[in-house]
Amino acid sequence: MCNGAMSSSKFIRHGVPQRSIRGPLLFLVFINDLHNASRLLNFLLFADDTCILVSHKSYDKLFSMVNLELDHASNWLRANKLF
Repeated sequence: MCNGAMSSSKFIRHGVPQRSIRGPLLFLVFINDLHNASRLLNFLLFADDTCILVSHKSYDKLFSMVNLELDHASNWLRANKLF
């Protein structure tokens, strides 16, 4: 409820239960293999935060490389029903 208004309910087919004791552990298990989505991107996972690191001496090469690798990560997210 927000400002006296209540939103409608919606059935959730995928994901991790929120505000549950097992929720954080299930989420971590769920995304534990995210690093397998790319050979070039470095994923730093901490709780529910993810940081992606990558570097290259050429900006143009970095730009094209990151876009290609983010497509791989996006495919992983989609395959795991997180996107």
